[in-house]
Amino acid sequence: MAFRALILAAVALCLMSFKGCQTTAELNTRVQQAAQAQGEAMARQPVLVLPAACTAVMERVKVRDEPWVVHSFRWNVAADNRDQLARDCQAFADDYNKRIAQ
Repeated sequence: MAFRALILAAVALCLMSFKGCQTTAELNTRVQQAAQAQGEAMARQPVLVLPAACTAVMERVKVRDEPWVVHSFRWNVAADNRDQLARDCQAFADDYNKRIAQ
């Protein structure tokens, strides 16, 4: 008698649950779909948005009525600025790669 009551209680719980009773095949299908969705979500990489330093165009130094030394100094300043932009871009890329590796 107690065994019959236990079976009736299990059936009642299945009927009262939101999804109802599921077969093993249905449960396996849902588990596989969940695993696939989780794997796809983990495989996606966030979109890489480059900072302005990575896409900056080097400014041009125009020759004026000035000695070569002054022109060379202005060219070196422009080159130093572009080098700094390149270092900023590399730092950004390193930080990005470190974050997606976690």
